[in-house]
Amino acid sequence: MIIVIIIIIIIIFIIIDILVVVVIVVVVVVVVVVVVVVVVVVLLLVLLVLLFSFFFFIFFVKTIIINIIVIINISSNSNRSSSLIAVVVAVKVVAVVAEVVVV
Repeated sequence: MIIVIIIIIIIIFIIIDILVVVVIVVVVVVVVVVVVVVVVVVLLLVLLVLLFSFFFFIFFVKTIIINIIVIINISSNSNRSSSLIAVVVAVKVVAVVAEVVVV
């Protein structure tokens, strides 16, 4: 009778050990999956931010080129004084720098 009780207790401990190992494995797998998902989401967000930054950069380069063309047109097509052209250039540069700083 005592041997049967000892065997039952040993079987119960083995079952408990197996369950603990299974729970530990499941927890580790869940943690690894969560970490991988978080890393992938963060990398995608960083990629998205870089992509938007690139498009904003293209927009600002386009804006600067348009401003330079406007300045050249103002300076070549009119009889305004050079100080007025300098003021226009300064205002355009400040506007572009302000746009870049805001972003």
